[in-house]
Amino acid sequence: MKHLRNWNNFLTESRKSEEENLIISKELIDNYPNSKQGGIASLMKTNTPEKWNAVHAKNQYIIEKDRAFVGIHHGKKPKLPKEIVDIIKSIGDKWGYWAEGDGGDSEVVDEVFGDIEYKGSWDDYITEEPIEHEKDYLYCYCIFSNTKENKTIQKVIAATGDTVYEKILNSYKETSYKHDSNRTKKEYEKRLTKFLKKLGKGRLEESRKMIGTPKNVRKFITEIEEEMWGDYPRAKTNAAKMALELNLNREKDLIKKIKKGVIFIGNSHLVFLKYLI
Repeated sequence: MKHLRNWNNFLTESRKSEEENLIISKELIDNYPNSKQGGIASLMKTNTPEKWNAVHAKNQYIIEKDRAFVGIHHGKKPKLPKEIVDIIKSIGDKWGYWAEGDGGDSEVVDEVFGDIEYKGSWDDYITEEPIEHEKDYLYCYCIFSNTKENKTIQKVIAATGDTVYEKILNSYKETSYKHDSNRTKKEYEKRLTKFLKKLGKGRLEESRKMIGTPKNVRKFITEIEEEMWGDYPRAKTNAAKMALELNLNREKDLIKKIKKGVIFIGNSHLVFLKYLI
């Protein structure tokens, strides 16, 4: 009980020390096995960015009987021993393969696994009928994630609108998750407004005042992307905290919805998945 109490305190309170400046909602953690909770807490508290990068690099795969997760450093070919590739392929050939996002890593994956026919995007699949979360607005983090691979900035620049806010809003069908792109513009705007407000630093007001020039769009998006991912998962900013919480939601949904097959996924997810399965 003492261990669990300390873990809940760690997750539900914003601690003063920079070493432990992390908030995750208790609602998420209540769904995970208590015996594995300490692993994530330990990872967060003890790893400096340098150690995190080392851990990140080492987490390449998780193999179960009928399911495998293969970590991808986006845009780079996975480096796996042939015997591991063969095991993973035996699972994928039987149960299918799933890509992350829009499948932007398919070229580097094919270099290792051959010409794969995907069942689809696991992101799209788990959000077709998303497991509803109180903080569903967190999915707006997609706008500030992997922007180079997703060509997000170009899509926002191409959208109509006089301000940065209007351009982000009007590009939502091209830049958001599938389940969000299927919403009405009015529905999505409620989520976007809440997300930008939660970022703090006056980001919502800033986006509404900034003229939507290509330079301003790039500046606004890249600054928030750096806040979100620059020191991830050391969640020192509101942007990083929201990204971390949403990723844990995604991982929980993924585990519940896809029980069999090979799942290609950003390798930072594997660090957490190994404690959640």
